[in-house]
Amino acid sequence: MSRNKTFQNVLIILGYCLLAIICDFAFFKYRVIWGANDTQFHLGRINEWLHLNQGQFPYLSTHSLGGVGAQINVFYPSQLLYPLVVLIKVFQHPVASLYVYVALLSILTALLTDYATYSIFKNRRLSVLTAVFYTFSFYRMLSFYHQFDLGQLIAMTFVPLAFSGFYKVLSNDSGKWQLVVGMAGMIFSHVMLTFLLTLLLGIIFLVVFVLAADRWRILRDCLVAAVMTALLTAAFWLPMIVHMFQVPTGLQPTYWKVSTVISNSLSGTCKNILLNQMSTYHTPGTFLIVVGLTAAVYILWNYRQTPKVISISAILFLILFWMTTAAFPWHWFDHTFVTVIQFASRLCAFITLFASLIIAYGITVLLDGFRDREFFTYFAIFVSCGMTLASVQSTIDSYLVNQPVITNKTFADFSAVKKHNALFDYFPQAAQPYLNDLSSNQAIINGKKHYLKGYGSANAINYTVQTNSRKNTIDLPCLNYGSHAYQITNNQKAITASFSRRGTFLVRTKTKKNHLRIAYVPTTTDRLAVWISAISWLVFILVIIYFRLHKNIKVNTQLGNL
Repeated sequence: MSRNKTFQNVLIILGYCLLAIICDFAFFKYRVIWGANDTQFHLGRINEWLHLNQGQFPYLSTHSLGGVGAQINVFYPSQLLYPLVVLIKVFQHPVASLYVYVALLSILTALLTDYATYSIFKNRRLSVLTAVFYTFSFYRMLSFYHQFDLGQLIAMTFVPLAFSGFYKVLSNDSGKWQLVVGMAGMIFSHVMLTFLLTLLLGIIFLVVFVLAADRWRILRDCLVAAVMTALLTAAFWLPMIVHMFQVPTGLQPTYWKVSTVISNSLSGTCKNILLNQMSTYHTPGTFLIVVGLTAAVYILWNYRQTPKVISISAILFLILFWMTTAAFPWHWFDHTFVTVIQFASRLCAFITLFASLIIAYGITVLLDGFRDREFFTYFAIFVSCGMTLASVQSTIDSYLVNQPVITNKTFADFSAVKKHNALFDYFPQAAQPYLNDLSSNQAIINGKKHYLKGYGSANAINYTVQTNSRKNTIDLPCLNYGSHAYQITNNQKAITASFSRRGTFLVRTKTKKNHLRIAYVPTTTDRLAVWISAISWLVFILVIIYFRLHKNIKVNTQLGNL
């Protein structure tokens, strides 16, 4: 690599770092976190990590989310929250650590998007513009500031790599590993976004499989990538699947009707887009939609002179955008499995990428040979990022009035955003009619209702129950996902428990004073899954290094022969 290219790459990386810091301006200005829609949920997950020793995994929510032993972190990936937990433990400043983590995510997202785009098009301007438009986009930044959706924010880091890797598989090009790493990052970040991405790639695969001449090679490569991804991510999905099928009454994820999947009218959609705001309906933002629609029309009008991957991206942008509006016939899928996606607005993560790519392509093509193209390139970046920052500030202004804030002092117990009812998700189906009671820590002791708050510890909940009888039947306000993975003791002696009609632990004791403890003990599957992932990552990295070295040796040999 020449010195000029090296210097150029350093400047680009510094530019990404500067933009990431600028987008963190809220920390320097306010130094708080706002109680957005998902703040309670994600702060609860972080706090469970903080209460454990380094390296442990929080299988139970015992300090947060009502303290009723919800297995949120088993069914919702939290592995990539661990770097944030390390930052908090090292610097002892949760709010600053969170903003640093978000900035690091932005830098990584920009680098991966730049790399993924350049690996396909070999055009530096195109890759940089795509990276900036996507990373510092309205939807991605508002996912943090408006929603506090850390899971989706992390997952969007790997979306570009997954798409570029899939393209490499279809075109039989080098770099197929990008698909594996991209999908692995997605799985460790956000299940629902991974599901939607897999569905989208599956549809594209079926179309290509019918039309392509080398369809069996494509099928083979996709299967190899799927197996490798499964091995790398076994630490999450294997315990999740096993636990899901061991709940006596089955697992009940949050269920949404189609009215929640898409709730806005077309007029509401247009209003949010024109005002560049994120309210009850989420959009990719004014810049990406308005300029993206213009770019899509231009690209499809000139499709004969446009690379196929760009034309397909324009088509996918239009289709997915249509699906996030009330114009799409979502009522066809009411009370069907399709509604498990919860929100059609999740598709904005992919729309943002496609819009960023086609806009970057339009600018690159239109400015090719233009004398002042540098000015217009920077102007486009300024407009895109400026509109995002304006929306972030607008969101913060509304939150300063309407929403509570979280500081370093309130971060550990997040009392500033704690609600009376815990935020339940992924619970035993039998517990559904009793969630309000459980969130209020209501126990049933000898047939009578009592308030009973448990004391949380590392993957365990402790209760103290004093009665007037030596024989007691106690229905504890602790969710039971199947007692195979739990150790239940009373006064430090092991006892048995059963699955109550409320989907909780039902115990019988023979003492007036009861010190009950329900502790989760990692199963063989839990431990095995971690080892499978760890060994798979080691082998995967060694294989990549081997092929890289082998490729370089081959190239150097050819040059020597010349």
